[in-house]
Amino acid sequence: MDEKKVIVIGIDGATFDIIYPLLQECKLPNIGKILVNGMSATLSSVIPPITAPAWVSFMTGVNPGKHGIFDFISGIHLNGKEGSLLNSNDIRTKTIWEYLSEGQKKIISVGVPFTYPARKVNGVMISLSMGCDIDVFPGELSEDIIKNTAYNKEFCKPVDTFGEVPREEVLDEVIQRADYLTEKIRDISCYLLKKHEWNFFMAHFMSTDTIQHYFWHFIDPKHPAYDERLAYKYGNAIYEAYRKVDNAIQHILAQAGDECNVIIASDHGFAPIYKFFYVNKWLQDKGLLHTRNDEKNLYKYKIAFPTVYKILKKLGLESIGHILPGWLRSINIPAVKRCAEPFYEWIDWKNTKAYASPFGINVNLKGREPDGIVSKTEYDEVRQTIKNELYKLRDSETGKDLIKEVLCREEIYSGPYIDEAADLFFTFKEPYYLQAGDVVKTTFFENLSKDNFATANHRYSPEGVLAMKGPVIKSEGHLDTVRIIDIAPTILYLLGLKIPESMDGRVVTELIDDEYVLSRPVEFIKEEWTVGDKKPGVCDSDSESEIKEHLRRLGYLG
Repeated sequence: MDEKKVIVIGIDGATFDIIYPLLQECKLPNIGKILVNGMSATLSSVIPPITAPAWVSFMTGVNPGKHGIFDFISGIHLNGKEGSLLNSNDIRTKTIWEYLSEGQKKIISVGVPFTYPARKVNGVMISLSMGCDIDVFPGELSEDIIKNTAYNKEFCKPVDTFGEVPREEVLDEVIQRADYLTEKIRDISCYLLKKHEWNFFMAHFMSTDTIQHYFWHFIDPKHPAYDERLAYKYGNAIYEAYRKVDNAIQHILAQAGDECNVIIASDHGFAPIYKFFYVNKWLQDKGLLHTRNDEKNLYKYKIAFPTVYKILKKLGLESIGHILPGWLRSINIPAVKRCAEPFYEWIDWKNTKAYASPFGINVNLKGREPDGIVSKTEYDEVRQTIKNELYKLRDSETGKDLIKEVLCREEIYSGPYIDEAADLFFTFKEPYYLQAGDVVKTTFFENLSKDNFATANHRYSPEGVLAMKGPVIKSEGHLDTVRIIDIAPTILYLLGLKIPESMDGRVVTELIDDEYVLSRPVEFIKEEWTVGDKKPGVCDSDSESEIKEHLRRLGYLG
């Protein structure tokens, strides 16, 4: 049996919680055909389950400790200070694009996260930055693709809310831009499938993730931010986003032709946020984090910082410190200066043992952190203290135990870059809580309100979606769990290539026809492991600030 072509459709943030009800209403006919007539599984993501490390783990078949991407930004261990945005140049191991190219397979890739800037491949790669800048390999195709698909970056990029809580016109624009991007991914995909030879094709749709962030509370009457009037208007927004992706899949598969092995995958699941858990405030209450003494200077002006903060938040300017010019932040008026500073500049690092980064907890380790105070001999003790205290955590209103699991980084990752990860990660028993970084709070729990920007997230929703159908795929079956790192080796196998021994993932033969597996035993290739270096970034400062602010609004940055 000859190797068949392989198509992968990435649906960002797709969850069975949304898909199954739509299937019952026959509203996802194309995804439904794959699920009903093929194989499916819950796709287990990375920890934490966020876009950046998840899709990179997908395309490398290794854990973040080997590819070096743990977050959207570099520099987790910088005493909370934000590093630069990461991109494809920061992936420090081979990806599926290199393996397929070396195996003489023709590639078409459209919009896959963390392929920007586009890599040199045996085929065509269309890469989009988080700001929707387009990069094309080979470069000479760029003008042709933009011209023939009418791609317009300005209609795709994240909505600029100027720090405001999304009003109806803003929400309308979010939907319009998400729909437009779905249409462009569809159009570019069909155009390339028609014009170019290929063995492996992948397209990625971001709209489902975007819409779920903004609109989940409109489908959940129990949500603190639920608004009955707006739910009447926007209650179908998420479902429509899935339906439009389903329609795009129909066009892509029609253009690709029959006899392809089709894979649908998401990078993680999704769940509503009901309550914020302010980790740095909690660490402060536990005596592990301290703020600067000059915070008292604020009271000389009879202005308590929490009051100033509340005013700024009411105006949608609580993150003003991240966007103010340097000269304004340097004004020597304590109340103004402190309000203009990001949270990490409020911390007294010389008396702080631990602090929260966006996705984990870091020990302020001497010799690693710029102002580290915890010695290596104290390191494990501090981590154990934090673990013990986290397991004691109770919801302030219900009294329920909250923490499901607290893990040290070495329990999660392996590889040469493990030291770049946060020191501790924790998960909640219920996906209703979101870790946040603010220190200036009177309590470490806060209920969401209608003023919150994003009302759903996936930090504690690692269960994504996997569906497969094709000539060599089994039919009508479901596996409990497949790991996201298993997809790359499975694709290589389906295309007749050997599996690198360095991959952490495995070929999921349980999804594949038994006769095919017997006739084509999985073969491995030994390759010399090399430690890669990070390459220079590609984002200009204005674009980077814009993207960071968007990520911050969605809860990805502190």
